Amino acid sequence: MDEHWHQGFWHFWWLIFPAMWFLLSILRMSLRHNARQQVLDVLQTYAAQGKDPPAEMLAFLRDGGNRHWRRGHWHREGRSIVLGMLALAFAGLAFFNYGPSGQGFVIAAVILGALSIGFFLSARMHRGEELHLPSEDQRPSGQ
Repeated sequence: MDEHWHQGFWHFWWLIFPAMWFLLSILRMSLRHNARQQVLDVLQTYAAQGKDPPAEMLAFLRDGGNRHWRRGHWHREGRSIVLGMLALAFAGLAFFNYGPSGQGFVIAAVILGALSIGFFLSARMHRGEELHLPSEDQRPSGQ
């Protein structure tokens, strides 16, 4: 019985990645909802007092609160760390000969390591530069 479970794990080990993506997506949506709810509560307080809310709060609701994270160097550094950790994990699996696909782990480790280095270098070269897209009225008329 124990050997049967072990063989089944090696056939479906890759399901860990979509399962974790699914769980982290739920967590991210929950945290984003809570942040927006807090902003709405503060906006209700401003409305009850008859004051105008700060423009940053309205921009947070409009952009979803993740504009600078998604487009800035922090996003590249975060990807670099995640991909680097995955590269180390796959390198460890290849080194200890886990499962029947040891060579596949080496290939995955090399690819993820190269991507990690690329995102790290990109974050270092663009440090301090945020990507600000032009507003609708500032875009050229041909686009």
